[in-house]
Amino acid sequence: MTGPARRRRVRPVPRGFTIVEIVVVLVIMGVMALVALPSVGDVVTNRRAQNARNDLIYVASRAQMSAVARGEMVRLSMNPTTDVLTTITASGDTLEVFDLADRDAADLLIPSGTLHMCYSPLGFAHPACSDVTTTSVPVGVAVGGRTVWASMSATGVVKP
Repeated sequence: MTGPARRRRVRPVPRGFTIVEIVVVLVIMGVMALVALPSVGDVVTNRRAQNARNDLIYVASRAQMSAVARGEMVRLSMNPTTDVLTTITASGDTLEVFDLADRDAADLLIPSGTLHMCYSPLGFAHPACSDVTTTSVPVGVAVGGRTVWASMSATGVVKP
């Protein structure tokens, strides 16, 4: 080697993130979360309302199946004042009391007031004590400002 060896000064390579970079990322994530939060709340409310409507359909189906299984008339009463669905046999036995307000925090909406549907031992709607005789009746459930509707037909079937 001719001459003194010169040493180069090597800068260290920075490792990790600075506090400023971390704060910027956290602020961006916070803004994104605030934008997404209302839509997540809407999805939850919609799902709760649909679950309440599905519970209504399920209780009506159980009333129909109970009439067939027991071989006697079964009446389903839907009371929008108390948000309660009640299934009672012709002999007066209460089979089921389903409280939509308690289970789903839902309000039962029936434009005509309390609605009754009777199922014969063959599983068909019986017009003697049914309020739905010619057309379908809308039945709604409201949860958190979101309302979903079902339709109860004269045959006793409840559909979304």
